[in-house]
Amino acid sequence: VSNKYFVYSVVSNLTVLNEDIIKFIINNNLYLFVSLDGNREEHNKNRIFPDTEGSFDIVMRNINNLVVNYPEFAKKRLTIQSVLADNINAQAAHDFIMQYFELNSLSKKIRRYSVYPQRIENQYLSKSQREVSNENEILQNFSEQLNKLASKTREELRLELTINDYLAIELAELFSFENKIVFDNPSGIDPAINRFSCPIGIDMIFISTNGDIHMCMKSDYSWPLGNVNNGINIESVYTLYSSYLSGFRQKCLSCWSYRFCKVCPAQILNEGIFCYPTEEECMLNKKSVELTMNKYIILVQNEKLYDDIKSFYFDSERVFLNYEGSVNVKKINLF
Repeated sequence: VSNKYFVYSVVSNLTVLNEDIIKFIINNNLYLFVSLDGNREEHNKNRIFPDTEGSFDIVMRNINNLVVNYPEFAKKRLTIQSVLADNINAQAAHDFIMQYFELNSLSKKIRRYSVYPQRIENQYLSKSQREVSNENEILQNFSEQLNKLASKTREELRLELTINDYLAIELAELFSFENKIVFDNPSGIDPAINRFSCPIGIDMIFISTNGDIHMCMKSDYSWPLGNVNNGINIESVYTLYSSYLSGFRQKCLSCWSYRFCKVCPAQILNEGIFCYPTEEECMLNKKSVELTMNKYIILVQNEKLYDDIKSFYFDSERVFLNYEGSVNVKKINLF
């Protein structure tokens, strides 16, 4: 496969950074994901050194080095990601990062801010995902938001989606949902889209510090797919997929939301065993799918707005941060 189809990234707590590392990252066009869990008080609750000293000051110094001295790199390729554990004040963490990096303006200093909930052993949904929201209120707010967007010109709309990352991601998820709807050709839909997961070992891989290859950074690293010395072990991928899908074959094939489920294999992998959602978690997941369906219906009722938003995504730079779907290796020149 041609190198133009590959995108490389590094996930780091950024407690170590020097000019040689910076030059390597920039010269090789790497995307950099930095773990920062909010302001000093929140970040230092969990991100500590063996001597219990917090890492906030060192991490912020290194981030500021990139933002100040390499601003174009920071704006295009630096993403802050927070793991909002249950002991963290999520609102305080969010407010600090949004304000410090000016993420609600054109002058934002980094590319993106991503949030991950705390993993709970043997459970699929996080604590925040179990909270029951008022669906009518959410849909009402969504409708009002779309009405405001509909009053904008195409240029103003694109500017709004460029600045408002959360809104852009929310709308992008609706087009990802649309990709899973079989309108008129059930037998011809891409089989990768029908899976609950991204194509394991094909679309994305994660390499840990010991050189083992894993399905992605969200896994607990208990099921390596190979290592950098010998490459991907196809038998390991096959066995993983077989184990992952076996549980769903037993209980999910008759479920109406089967093709829309988002049961990520990395999130349910615990010490080499897949822990499938409970009945309660399935019910909450279906509620989430219903909410997405309703949002999609609201959006498509305004054809012009739907077309303008969709064109925004299709005209955007297609990178792994916003690309929907896997690379079709059958349609590219391998030699």
